[in-house]
Amino acid sequence: MFVKKALLLPGLLLVVGYDCFAHMVEHNPLEAFQKSQWLNHVDYSPYNISLDVSRSRLPAEGGWVEVTWSNVPYPGSDDLLALFVPAEANPRETSFAKYQWAIASPDHLPHGKGTLRFHLLNMRTDVCFAFIRNPKEWSVVAAQSDIISFENFNIPLQGHLALTGIPGEMLVQWTTRDLGNPEVRFGTASGQLEHTVAARETVTYARDELCGPPASTVGYVDPGRMHRALLQDLQPDTRYFYQYGDKDFGFSPEGSFVTAPPTGPGAR
Repeated sequence: MFVKKALLLPGLLLVVGYDCFAHMVEHNPLEAFQKSQWLNHVDYSPYNISLDVSRSRLPAEGGWVEVTWSNVPYPGSDDLLALFVPAEANPRETSFAKYQWAIASPDHLPHGKGTLRFHLLNMRTDVCFAFIRNPKEWSVVAAQSDIISFENFNIPLQGHLALTGIPGEMLVQWTTRDLGNPEVRFGTASGQLEHTVAARETVTYARDELCGPPASTVGYVDPGRMHRALLQDLQPDTRYFYQYGDKDFGFSPEGSFVTAPPTGPGAR
């Protein structure tokens, strides 16, 4: 929270600003809220605050959203806009995923209104925003926005390549929300991916498998499914093109990698 303090000197009025939370040392900015009384004291407000979002549906890869509010009575420097995942999350049991202080909009304090932009990633579920007052003490959810959805919750994301230590192998890893039938298509010519390998392993983890709070409590988000497919018998020093995904969920854009050069006697 940012507070202005007035110092009256002879013939001069100085206004000094300071951050009330600057002394707090946190590994993550959200920890300051998780450690406060936030989760024990969340009320819903009768205020007639308007909270609108510029888009109700985003592309599968995510995008920017403008959040606009108005009619805020007695606007304060400790009002904030918070994103909840999923949209139906109970604020008494869930930490918000990201936030911005309302005073980042210059119209908030003088006029009780404003607009801020947020970049949203596909969290594989619907999300929504809330206007929260007094978040450090007796928090009040003063308004909630309409739900924001994404075009495809199962778009394959977080693709990674990894060597296995065995020549001619490449491990492909990615994520989706649901299990499906994950596979990798690959070949030595772009647009001609004639080989297919099914994922050899799909894993996930649950809340009770994490080491402790807040990851296992107020900060938990369903991770979806993590897939691994092993490409074998690849030729050395060769460029391969590939896509990972699912016939029903869709596939990633085409990527490529070059295998390691040959080794051993006679290799050049």
